[in-house]
Amino acid sequence: MIPGLSLIIQSMYTGIAYIPSAMALSVAVLFVFVQNNRVRSDYLTGVFNRRQMDFYLEDKIIQAKNGKPFTGILLDLDNFKSINDTLGHPIGDEAIKKTAYLLNCCNGKSDFLARYGGDEFFIITTKYEQDEVENFLNGIQNTFKKFNKDQKRYQLNISAGYYTYYKDTQLSSKEFIEVVDKKMYENKQASKNIKEATKG
Repeated sequence: MIPGLSLIIQSMYTGIAYIPSAMALSVAVLFVFVQNNRVRSDYLTGVFNRRQMDFYLEDKIIQAKNGKPFTGILLDLDNFKSINDTLGHPIGDEAIKKTAYLLNCCNGKSDFLARYGGDEFFIITTKYEQDEVENFLNGIQNTFKKFNKDQKRYQLNISAGYYTYYKDTQLSSKEFIEVVDKKMYENKQASKNIKEATKG
């Protein structure tokens, strides 16, 4: 856009060289854009990183206190260590990237996805009715099941926990994450118990 404008201005004022300055400005703008994306994005998956999630969560809490509830969902890959140990870290990285891709496919325009750390991802969604959130999670689980049917090399299974932030929820962002984290591990343990009982 900037080079195009410079061509128009150059045709109007032929005595001054605008194009070189416009090209330099374009490069500078592109550099700032790329650097900004690097600061906001996770280096491996391309989704938002933990730092950007913290900023976004703080903003969502302010909005929630003004009557716009939201839900935080923490998702954790099951048995990820075994993928790294048996297939190697490059395949482990591939599994993390594939997880981010699948989660992105499930997200709507208003959903925010970040890599929380390691094999954990955090979704912040404007969905807050329990049925709506449960349907959203079922959609995610079905997407992973479909992937696993077509995948022979490794399986991707996730545990998830969520909590909804309402206007009267008196939690800091740190406390909110801790509650969501606890919900996720409770569900993960419950799933393990069911699998062990089934084996027995």
